[in-house]
Amino acid sequence: MKKTKLNSFFLMLLLFFPLMISAQNTNCIDLSNLNAPYIHCTYGTYSYPYAHSGIVDGRHTVITEQNTDPETDGGLNMIPPGENYSVRLGNSEVGAQAESISCDIVVDTAEFDLLILKYAAVMQDPGHTPAHQPRFKFDILNVNNQQIDPECLSADFIANPNLGWNVNEKVLWKDWTNVGVDISSFQGQTIRVRLTTYDCSESGHFGYAYFVLACGNKRISVDACGYTSYYTFSAPYGFNYNWYWLDDPSHTISTDRTVNVPAGVNRELRCHVSYTENSSCGFDLYSTTEFRFPISGFSIQETNCPQTFHFVNESAISNDGVNPNGTGTHCDNTFWDFGDGHTSHALSPIYTYTTPGDFTVMQVAGLNNFECADTTYHSVSIQPNAIIDTMSCDFFFWNGVTYTESGIYSQSVTTSQGCDSLVTIHLTVSANETNQFDDFGCDEYVWNDVRYYETGQYQQLLQNQTGCDSLVTLNLDMEYDPIFRIKGNPYPIAGTEEAYTMYLYEIEFDNPLCRVDSIRWTVGSDYGFDIQPVGDGKKANLYLYAFSMDSIELKAFAYNRCGVEEYSFWFHTSYYDIEENEAKALFDVFPNPNSGEFKLLFHHAEGWVSVKVCDFMGVVAMERNIRLDSATEYVDIDLKGRPDGVYFVVVNLDGKTYIRKCVINSKVR
Repeated sequence: MKKTKLNSFFLMLLLFFPLMISAQNTNCIDLSNLNAPYIHCTYGTYSYPYAHSGIVDGRHTVITEQNTDPETDGGLNMIPPGENYSVRLGNSEVGAQAESISCDIVVDTAEFDLLILKYAAVMQDPGHTPAHQPRFKFDILNVNNQQIDPECLSADFIANPNLGWNVNEKVLWKDWTNVGVDISSFQGQTIRVRLTTYDCSESGHFGYAYFVLACGNKRISVDACGYTSYYTFSAPYGFNYNWYWLDDPSHTISTDRTVNVPAGVNRELRCHVSYTENSSCGFDLYSTTEFRFPISGFSIQETNCPQTFHFVNESAISNDGVNPNGTGTHCDNTFWDFGDGHTSHALSPIYTYTTPGDFTVMQVAGLNNFECADTTYHSVSIQPNAIIDTMSCDFFFWNGVTYTESGIYSQSVTTSQGCDSLVTIHLTVSANETNQFDDFGCDEYVWNDVRYYETGQYQQLLQNQTGCDSLVTLNLDMEYDPIFRIKGNPYPIAGTEEAYTMYLYEIEFDNPLCRVDSIRWTVGSDYGFDIQPVGDGKKANLYLYAFSMDSIELKAFAYNRCGVEEYSFWFHTSYYDIEENEAKALFDVFPNPNSGEFKLLFHHAEGWVSVKVCDFMGVVAMERNIRLDSATEYVDIDLKGRPDGVYFVVVNLDGKTYIRKCVINSKVR
């Protein structure tokens, strides 16, 4: 065994865990799910609040967002400090409604022996007699809904302005209040905690409440340790208190929940704790005021199950930091690290290891939320009860767990004797494969002696080299004839210059998976046209030499082993009859080619002229009327930004048309 004072590493580790302890101690009963099997909801009227079972929307409500109650003008928070939810029972509607929520609790005094009700209430005050006022009741019952002790385990909170409640017009509201009861006498029994809200009996006024149930312990906590002048002693929440010295019982030191007294004296401090609704119900708590130091210690007890151990807490409180004080009281705070990544805050935990190995168990015993702490270590060795080598395809399902990767895995398997038997497997996982491929057929398709005649998706289960299944999917296309169309300019333009004009046409397939063996192009006229395939034949250049207008058929033929498919594309040619020599005599275009900015130089032309520039599709790019005042004159044309290509400059003068070509090329500087 190795024992040492708490070092800085463990101090940092424990800065987090006290928060977990606080959460467990202040709210051990979960009411956040009203559908839980241990929770029972009823609704009815003032006279019969338990007439019907079930949850009513708006009357049984779990509050999870912190807001203020609207009936209190923002005075009441709907969730109490330190909690993350509350339950609202009832609503602000009238009608002599009543509703209840009951919670069944198995009492384990090793964990808690006090029940604490945190409640707030909002009630109208119609001024009826107490028996008919809005009210909120708290009862502890047996499972047959019978009161166990009406004097000490029940309370009836009735709307009454004389009880110190807050007043908002005709609404009385009680801020969050703690009420505790002693349930230590019910060890091992199931009790039922029931909360009931009532509107007034005459149907005209409402009453509702918010609440949370928490747990506590019958003990005095000390908010200090080590050598210091004063210790602060605290009794449980939710009661009335009377603090006094055992040797001077007639003198009350304080009636608060906490008291601050000198430390280091050998004197017994006592507190009488009584029920807030009945002072005759109560119990006594006591503590010494000597200095307090933690001494850690624990022993390991084997159980009937080989991987399960009982870690017995033997920590003690010392008055001198060396020797236990002899009271048999354990340290206030305990933290366990079992060495396998799991931890606990239980007093004396029973823990089952689920993996083999040698583990160091650490206990940290502390006072005042680990302000003072001490540590102890022991080692345990865990051996598997069985080792199994196995192989599986794709995954291995074992005892409710699915494994998808090779490795060494251990599980605790419950035996017929009820023990956990640690079994380790050396697992090899060979993945099941999933593959697919595409193929084609004309009349039939044969795959592993299976014949297919229609397009579709087909699967076969094959076996790979490791003996695992391989699911192979065939995407089969039996409609093998290529389906396509031709895309291109349906209105190409040819000119009269002695040069060709080129247009690109291409094939677009509707079934692109289809394999094509070859493609052939034809054009319906032998004069003035030439068609030349490009690359794999899916594109072709059409060269126009024609000097006439006509509708021409362009055809493409696609061949494969199943046959041939063809597609016809009709286009209509147009042209400009350019009287080049006469046009040159009238005006020049320069520079030509150009970047889109060029000049027109007119010779021996006067008067109004119409100038129009068109692209090869006949789309007008510019049009304007110009007054020529001299025999030679320049006109600036700006078509910068227009697409590159061949353009026609069309000039009308004195009823006659003159046309010249120019080329726009954005790369020209």
